[in-house]
Amino acid sequence: MKPIRILLASMPAMLTEMIAQIIAREPEFVVVGAIAECSDLTSAVRRSHADLVIVGQLSLAEANVPAVLSSSYPAKILTITENGQCATLNELRPHREMLVDISAASLVAAIRTAIGPRESKPALQ
Repeated sequence: MKPIRILLASMPAMLTEMIAQIIAREPEFVVVGAIAECSDLTSAVRRSHADLVIVGQLSLAEANVPAVLSSSYPAKILTITENGQCATLNELRPHREMLVDISAASLVAAIRTAIGPRESKPALQ
């Protein structure tokens, strides 16, 4: 099964590390990078081929969300508050879902829900 590729962007170091540890425990997830600022988010998504971006909510204003969601390699965006207690999933469709009381289990469930079922593809030899 192809892993879900996750890019971490513009969050406090402690929150980034906590989320990276949660993601590392899940075999179908892989962190493909972490960036300090959102000013180059669209390019970072293209370079990393991320399926999902987890970004600090306070930095969302500097991210060009429509460009990321509609780019040639579109990714979904999960914004998370700086204290890690609340998150919002952004997709390129008329849908927005608020997530409260974020725990490791609910973060993992939100990522799985955001990306949906993955196709199992044969390994290249």
